[in-house]
Amino acid sequence: MNTIRTYTKQLIGLIACMAAFHSSFAQSKARIENIDFYAEGANLVVTYDIVKAEAGETFNIWMKVTTVSGKEIIPSSVSGDVGNGVTGGPNKRILWDMQSDNAQINEEIEVEVLARSDQSEASKTEKEKEPKAKTEKSGISVGGAMVVSALLPGLGRTLAKGGGSQWLLGVVGYGCVAGTIVMNNMAYNAYEDYKISLTTEDRDDNFKKAENFELYSKIFLGAAATIWVIDIIATGVVASKERKKSNKGFSLNYSFDPYSGTPLMGFSYSF
Repeated sequence: MNTIRTYTKQLIGLIACMAAFHSSFAQSKARIENIDFYAEGANLVVTYDIVKAEAGETFNIWMKVTTVSGKEIIPSSVSGDVGNGVTGGPNKRILWDMQSDNAQINEEIEVEVLARSDQSEASKTEKEKEPKAKTEKSGISVGGAMVVSALLPGLGRTLAKGGGSQWLLGVVGYGCVAGTIVMNNMAYNAYEDYKISLTTEDRDDNFKKAENFELYSKIFLGAAATIWVIDIIATGVVASKERKKSNKGFSLNYSFDPYSGTPLMGFSYSF
């Protein structure tokens, strides 16, 4: 009890100071005013008012004690108008059981009553739950995407869209290049066989093979060229529009006419 008597004497000099203390609430017009405190046996009683609170608004209240020497105490054994769900209004009261908290105070103290609007917390929680709008932007420039597509057809569009399997077109493109090389070599070998053929039948057969292999070589070459050219154009269109939804109706068609040896391409747009 000696501790309490010492505390009580030194407490009186701070009451006037603390009565003028107030705290503002974030995103709320409410304020804490008229803070006062006094010793009651082994307890500390803190009184305060919550003014300018909105109808139905509740608050999370806690208190902090600071000694003259700078020691901070956050009381835990508290009851009354403290914690969550405290409504606004006058004559609020907090009872701190210092003995339960093993608080030994033998110097002057300052008491702060702090608050947070439950309405603000609820609003913050709801805002965190709100789905964020997904924004997608091209991570590569138009020129960069076209250069990449020149190296591997389809890859530039894949990068511009941020995903997809357009790069598989590059596999087809290089397959056509490989087919061109194979058919060209076979045409060369067939022509060499034609030149050394001993019979008319063998000469005609080898010459026909050479012509067919050369035609197939041109078909593969034309298909590869079509894939490269059309994909570079398509990549420029997609990248320049930054993958906007409007370009989803745009499509390109690739084909090759084996009779004329001419690569064909078509464009279509769905409205």
